[in-house]
Amino acid sequence: MHLCYQAGCRTLRDIATDVGIPLGSALASSAAIQVSRAEYDAACEQLISAGVPLKADREQSWHVFESMRSQYDFALIALANFLHVPEAPWSSDRKLGLTVRDLIR
Repeated sequence: MHLCYQAGCRTLRDIATDVGIPLGSALASSAAIQVSRAEYDAACEQLISAGVPLKADREQSWHVFESMRSQYDFALIALANFLHVPEAPWSSDRKLGLTVRDLIR
């Protein structure tokens, strides 16, 4: 699973870089993840109600999620904004408050 995650993050960052989104900029480095703790908790509750077993320590699992999401969050949302993809939860429904000009070098 770790290998697939790393490959996915790398691919997403490569695509963003190829279209000119400045991933090394202050725009990318200063942004926290765009998923709130409340949204995360709501998703966990949905999974629990569907019978999906989750880790008992939600605080720890949130920190792991936050750390992992931070590896691709800006690239994902910037690409979704840049490409005007249809709205989807936790990706294209987020706006970075940037214009296409801000995203492209």
